[in-house]
Amino acid sequence: MKKMMMMTAVSMMMFGHVEGAMREDNPGKLAAYLKYSADVGVAGRGVPLFAQRQVEVRDGLVYKSTYETYQKSGCRIWIAVSGEELGGPRARTGKSWLTVVYQTNSNLKRIKCQAFLCSEIELLAIPKSVEEIEMDCFCRCKNLQYISFEAGSNLQKLEEGALSYSGLRSALLPKSLRCLGHRNFKFCTYLTEFQCERGIALARLPYELWYGSGLEYAEIPATVAEIHAACFCHCLALKTVCFRSQTTLKMIGQEAFHCTALKSIQIPGSVEFVGDRSFADCRNLREVGLEEGSALREINMDAFIRSALDSFDIPGRVETLRLGCFAQCSRLETCTFRAGSVLPLIPLRCFTESALTEIEIPNSVHTIERRSFAGCRSLRLVKFGQGSALTDHKRRGIREVHF
Repeated sequence: MKKMMMMTAVSMMMFGHVEGAMREDNPGKLAAYLKYSADVGVAGRGVPLFAQRQVEVRDGLVYKSTYETYQKSGCRIWIAVSGEELGGPRARTGKSWLTVVYQTNSNLKRIKCQAFLCSEIELLAIPKSVEEIEMDCFCRCKNLQYISFEAGSNLQKLEEGALSYSGLRSALLPKSLRCLGHRNFKFCTYLTEFQCERGIALARLPYELWYGSGLEYAEIPATVAEIHAACFCHCLALKTVCFRSQTTLKMIGQEAFHCTALKSIQIPGSVEFVGDRSFADCRNLREVGLEEGSALREINMDAFIRSALDSFDIPGRVETLRLGCFAQCSRLETCTFRAGSVLPLIPLRCFTESALTEIEIPNSVHTIERRSFAGCRSLRLVKFGQGSALTDHKRRGIREVHF
């Protein structure tokens, strides 16, 4: 709540007090004010922002300003730029900016590739007119703590790496957003919370979206159908992930939650696919909940390897377990197959070095591959139901078998 109030206050400061910010004697850290009007040219793609002749607006007076003027005046300068694009990769002349503000009636629609790369801005307010923020736009802005989007934002696309390696503390994505590029918040180590406005219609969370970030809590929108590879990988502080009601999630991709601090997670009933190493090395993960009637069909290689699971229920619709999916789960004492299981095979190293004490093999299983239960030193009882499809099985290391 404090964070949200702070962001609201920042937004009010940026959008509600523009005129005061334009005064040269205004106290605080405001270093640059970008005002978008309708009467001046705009820097094109590949041209540094201040390399062209612009217009300086100060206390209501308009002056022509050049790159040299900017150099002389340092970072206390206000630039008025028109048009629908702010362009030029690596606007290095703006490296010493502290605050960037756009006026509320801005016509700006696109902020181009690397426009603020490696700048020192601390606060950022995006006007509602902006529809696209291009690749690496605010990448490596180490001092950028807060970003706010004006109410009624029309932002459609936040491209690859736009805010990666920044000092961002929190983010509330506008509901207008439809496309979120990969690596957008990668290594934002101070970013602890991610939220989306109600009504957002994101279809996927792309790969490495929050890789190595400081996230502690994440709420997944109901429209997200896919969480791609390494999306939350190495988020070492991530303890809680919530899925909104009526979620349509189908896929949890490779290494999606690899090496996080999750203690428990409720996988929605709509999920059909859990990718390789999705929850590998989650050393605090004790519980994975799966709804009755779960649509889960495939648990892939090393999906839960070296996790802290105590028990696991495998839904009846699961058709495929891949090698090592529960290997080295040193706390895993119980694994049950739900009624109506259609699983045909228990794969290589499936439960290797787990803490299983007993297990009941479903009748549908016709093959148990080698080393499936190797190193399970506590395993004493394996049960096979009447009518089991198994015609051959290895009993070495198993003290008792019930048919």
